[in-house]
Amino acid sequence: MSLKHLGPGTQLPPLQPGKLRLYSMVFCPFAQRSRLVLAAKNIPYEVVNIKLKVKPEWYLGINPSGMVPCLQFDDGRAIPESLIVSEYLDNAYPDNKLKPSDPYTNAVHSVMIDSFGKVITPFYKFLFGDQSAGEHLLKSLEYYEKKFENNYLGGDKPAFVDYMVWPWII
Repeated sequence: MSLKHLGPGTQLPPLQPGKLRLYSMVFCPFAQRSRLVLAAKNIPYEVVNIKLKVKPEWYLGINPSGMVPCLQFDDGRAIPESLIVSEYLDNAYPDNKLKPSDPYTNAVHSVMIDSFGKVITPFYKFLFGDQSAGEHLLKSLEYYEKKFENNYLGGDKPAFVDYMVWPWII
């Protein structure tokens, strides 16, 4: 994967027929979620990294929020947001399903993913120097530590829930 990030004044690279494109940023944990799912499912794709502080003008035409990740199809259609992109990929590429087939287990995993926001906020506060957030962060992670089964939240192998939280805990 290229470390080059595109910013103002750059040209939109042409889409490749038959290939998905993921707009990303190397260090963005939200984009890492989708890259993990693409890798786990062995889906061919290309990455175009975006400078998030100074975005290329053309990117807002693809994704008006300007956030990453954003999955783009060769016909120009696009899907933004890490969780939505990742769910789309798991549904559209049914080989190696990452979400459990059991509805109850799937619901439990969805709760874990949804409540992970309680970890993300103190994570960033602590990362950017708020030492008082460290205690809250550790307390927030206790819930997930109790959920580990055989080294994974999803059971005996990585599941969708694991890929959605890994960028912040690995």
